[in-house]
Amino acid sequence: LDVVKGYPDYLEKSFEFQDINYNGSLVVSKEQLSQLLHREYSYLPLFRRLDKIRRRVLWLLGPVRKKRVTEVKDQLTNDPKYAGFFESDLLAISRQKVNDEFAPIVDCISSWDLGSSWDVYRRFINDAHVACEVLKEQQATGMTHSVWDDIRNWTTKMLNVRLIPYEDVAPFLLLKGLVQGFPEQDMRHVIIDEAQDYTVAQYEVIRRAFPFASMTILGDPNQALNPYMKIGDYGNPYEGFAQDRLSFLEIRNSYRSTRPKAEFFPAILPGDRKGGVLGRSGSLP
Repeated sequence: LDVVKGYPDYLEKSFEFQDINYNGSLVVSKEQLSQLLHREYSYLPLFRRLDKIRRRVLWLLGPVRKKRVTEVKDQLTNDPKYAGFFESDLLAISRQKVNDEFAPIVDCISSWDLGSSWDVYRRFINDAHVACEVLKEQQATGMTHSVWDDIRNWTTKMLNVRLIPYEDVAPFLLLKGLVQGFPEQDMRHVIIDEAQDYTVAQYEVIRRAFPFASMTILGDPNQALNPYMKIGDYGNPYEGFAQDRLSFLEIRNSYRSTRPKAEFFPAILPGDRKGGVLGRSGSLP
C-alpha cells in the first residue's frame, strides 16, 4: 500500500522538462517549469498539475504566435505570388504556416502527459522501481523476484485486454485518485458492514473518497470470508484514519443466535469471547 501511495511522488520527481524556445528566444525555461510542477501547483493532483502547466505554456506562446502570424501575413501581402488573394485567405494561410512552425513545440508540450490512469497503473505494475520497493516492503513475507514477476506478468496480461483483477481494483482506484484527484463528495456519514472483508487498500480508498464524512464500521474478524486477510483486531486497516477520532465498541450481546449456539462458538474461538445471550432454546450446531 505504501508503494502505491508513494508512486505519484516518484513520478513527479522523475518528470523532466525541456526549455521552450522559439526562433532562438527562450519562452520558458525548464527550471521555471519544474518550479510550477514542484511548488506553485503542488496543491493539485499530478494530472491536473501537468494540464495546468501545458495550458500555461500555450498561453505564454499566444502573443508570440500572434506576432508571428502578423509577420507572415505581411510577407505574403508583399509577395507577388499571392497577389489578388483576399485578406482572409492570406490570414488563413499565415496561420497554417505558423501552426506548422510551432508544431514541434506543441508536440513537446503535449508530451508532458502521463496518459490515462489505466496507463499509469500498467506503468506502475511494470516499473523496476516498484519491483524494488515491493520486494523490500514484503521481505518478511518471503516475496521473491520470481513471485513478483509472476504477479506482474499476470496483471499485465489482464490489463492488456482491459480487465482489472479483483485484487487490483482497490490499488487501481487509489492510484487513479492520487494522480487525478478523488471526486468531490458531500456525504456526511458512511456505514460499512462486514468490515472484516475489506482490504487495507479498500479502506484507504474509502477514507480518501469521503474525507469529510463520519463513519460507522461494523464487522467481526472471526467471520472473514478470506482466510488470508488476517486483519486481526482491526488496528491495521484504520491506521490511515485520524486516531484521535476513532472509537472502538465491542458488542458482545447476541440477539440472533440461540443460547446453545452462542455458548458453542466462543469455545472454539481464541481469546475471551463470552457475552450475553438471550434465553432462546435450540439445538447445537
